[in-house]
Amino acid sequence: MPVVSSSRERPVAQIWLPDGYAERSRRAIDAEGDEIQRGALERCYEALCHQASIRGPMGLLEELSIVGDDLEPQRLRQFEIILQDGIEPSRLGWILERLGAELSLVDDTAWRENAAVLASLPSYCNGCDGFGHTQEQCTYFAGRAGRHRTEEGFVPQASHVHGTYQLRKLGLNRNFERVIRINDKQWCVKEASGVHSNCLIDTMRQSLLRPDGIPNYDGYLDRVRRDLAAQLPHGEFRVIAVRQIEAPNYLEFLEHVRPVVRSLVRHSPDFGALTLDRGSDVWRPENMNFICADLNSGEFSTLPGSSPAAGGNDIFIARENGNHFLPLRSSHTPLEELLPWNTDIHAARRSATEEARRLAAEKQAAAAARARDGLPSGLDFGGPLSGAESELDDRQGGVQRERYNTH
Repeated sequence: MPVVSSSRERPVAQIWLPDGYAERSRRAIDAEGDEIQRGALERCYEALCHQASIRGPMGLLEELSIVGDDLEPQRLRQFEIILQDGIEPSRLGWILERLGAELSLVDDTAWRENAAVLASLPSYCNGCDGFGHTQEQCTYFAGRAGRHRTEEGFVPQASHVHGTYQLRKLGLNRNFERVIRINDKQWCVKEASGVHSNCLIDTMRQSLLRPDGIPNYDGYLDRVRRDLAAQLPHGEFRVIAVRQIEAPNYLEFLEHVRPVVRSLVRHSPDFGALTLDRGSDVWRPENMNFICADLNSGEFSTLPGSSPAAGGNDIFIARENGNHFLPLRSSHTPLEELLPWNTDIHAARRSATEEARRLAAEKQAAAAARARDGLPSGLDFGGPLSGAESELDDRQGGVQRERYNTH
């Protein structure tokens, strides 16, 4: 019986997934030709895999799948999935449709249950990522948002008031962070909190002060949003304070980045040497050039400073999936050390973890063997290692460096 419930105002759907769904879904997404659609599907896919892994299955079915002229057993597991963090009805439906076509089940009852669950979901708004209304009815974005939303200042690979920019996706570093190049400068894409739709605020907090940003404190981002709500209470680009938010209220780069910077400086914490000189012209947004790269489309938007002091004071950030902003950090990872951009991160992390554990077990076994033979342990006393142990130690060190090297 298909079930839809709710958790913290987000629907919870009971969905059947086959064994190996992650690999099957990954192949289907990689074959998607629309780059913007592929980026949205990847976000849905990663959130789906994460939820399925931490929540565990609640039901099990054994079915038969048609493979050529043969029938093969196929195990299905049922999961409770919260529709959040990029999991929305059309994206989840897209993934389930591809999985169903590949499975070709003899008895497709489970897949018909999946379709019934999606059909019974409340109305969904692409604009604010909220349920209970459509985008045309949205009071938060007034129809401005959606998968194909763009801001007027975003143009592909073109000259702007402040310069000409080109984006190139290079790959992933050993921490599985995305590395890009804007013109001749290499950047690492970091993370920003999306809680209360504050990703632009958190992105700018991390971008104003190098290397690690303005220190955060409890309530800092919400305090900035409250300032913006007081300044922009009405109109197309109004901002809603946290206590009044009933659905996501995303900020816009062109319209909101300068007020965000002013308020971040105004409410910045006092942390010794990290304390900002709030009265200095250095922290006036008019003295900064803001450049935002859209990771999905490769387009750019710029907001040049209005004073001569802005020359050379460039702040680069990124945006993806239409409404999520991300900070950038300088990257010095050599190109030959980068992983492919479309690397399966979950599988790579599992592989690195398993390899590290295997090498650690071999190292412990070697030490135990030496102890049984009455030999001093080079691992314990700093003595010379045998050739095999030295090679083992080198391999383990390589895995650890691969896992934890920071660029």
